[in-house]
Amino acid sequence: MDEQNDSRRQYPRVEVKAQVEFFVDADIVSAETIDISDSGLRITTREPVKTTLRITENDGKVKEYQAEMVWARQDSGERMTFGLKFIDDENKVLDFVSF
Repeated sequence: MDEQNDSRRQYPRVEVKAQVEFFVDADIVSAETIDISDSGLRITTREPVKTTLRITENDGKVKEYQAEMVWARQDSGERMTFGLKFIDDENKVLDFVSF
């Protein structure tokens, strides 16, 4: 992990494996194109895309959280990685992580 990025983080990161489902509401999100090619396009939005996360905890319980998608990137191959920011600070997601 990058120590320089860790020192800038507001909250500590904890590696955890959990089953997550996320739902992008049926809202229409306005965006503008940045560039376009035969294989796709890059867009920008004024606000992050909001989503609902459903996380299965270690004991099998399922909790839902509201979040915003704040970044996305394609990794090697066809996998995508997304950065999601929790909107509701009342539900602390790390409460269910066993250390």
